[in-house]
Amino acid sequence: MKDTYAVLRISGLQYLVREGDVLDVVKSKELRPEVLLLNQEGKFTIGTPIVEGTKIDIEVENEYNEKIQIRRYKSKSRYRVTKGFKYPMQRLVIKGINKDSMSAKEQSDLKHELAPSVNSGQALSKSKEPER
Repeated sequence: MKDTYAVLRISGLQYLVREGDVLDVVKSKELRPEVLLLNQEGKFTIGTPIVEGTKIDIEVENEYNEKIQIRRYKSKSRYRVTKGFKYPMQRLVIKGINKDSMSAKEQSDLKHELAPSVNSGQALSKSKEPER
């Protein structure tokens, strides 16, 4: 079994996760985990502030609301108040932690090198439409 773990930031909170872990996090409109630190078999990668080129496979298992009750009581005055609300939560399952061999910057540089040149005469002659 690989000893791979990562420190994620989800909705402003940090979590230490491994493959197969289950997290209960506050429900948000957009789920964007940011990898702050990655350990792959003893090789650490520390982000500045985020580790580029790391992919976290996350599955949303279910969404639920956890009920929180607030009770107030004053003795000898028959004062009792109960209030409460349901906090929206999500249960996440970490399916995998993958680190690309190339960083995101290296991948974008490679894409620019492989893209056809706009200044080449052949590309311009094919893309130009006849004027009317």
